[in-house]
Amino acid sequence: MFELASSDHPYSSPLQSEQQPRPGRPLLSPSEIAPAHTFADPEHSAADLHDLCQMQAHLRLTLNGLPADTTQFNPLQLDRLYDPEGLRTLSALTVVGFRGLCRTDVSAALLEEVNRVDTALGVQLERDQSRMILGYSTRQLGPHDWLNLVVLRSEAGLHYWHRSALHRYAAQELSPQLYQGIRLHTATLPQGLGGPLHLITTKYYAFGAAPWQAQRNYGAVASD
Repeated sequence: MFELASSDHPYSSPLQSEQQPRPGRPLLSPSEIAPAHTFADPEHSAADLHDLCQMQAHLRLTLNGLPADTTQFNPLQLDRLYDPEGLRTLSALTVVGFRGLCRTDVSAALLEEVNRVDTALGVQLERDQSRMILGYSTRQLGPHDWLNLVVLRSEAGLHYWHRSALHRYAAQELSPQLYQGIRLHTATLPQGLGGPLHLITTKYYAFGAAPWQAQRNYGAVASD
């Protein structure tokens, strides 16, 4: 599964840019509820953060080559290591968490196209010499419910996908057909992969007959 592209506001850093809502995108307070869009309730973001922390721990297991019979191993999670040494040694990492709630009426043709694009994006990452994306994990939480964890070398990686025409196609053309709703989280790992995950902002996307977007920034750092 793929992520939506980050915003491209001309602020001094990508993380500052992420916290500036686009015109027409409501800015929610950390505890504010949007009654017509329950998938954007704060409790769901808290649950996502908990799941992302579990995925982070699983990624560390894969990185360290621990046996599959450990109690933390989850057969529904797939981990891809693009820069194992960077994952082991770097700190001040940036993370993107993507919770995609799939539609239930997706056609076989669309799923085939999504799988094709997802495979092609994976090939791009394998060939990318910048190693801006250190690791990528995806976990299926239910029949139509996916969560992705992307670990970036630095906050500059938030704009990594802007130069990928294939990813723009996936985000702009395929996502509205595939998903009924998306929660897109930006977070940091100040102490590296072994440290706590801090949530910075969450963007909400609802598709369908009445598309809707909103954003929630966390004044105090949220962590699990």
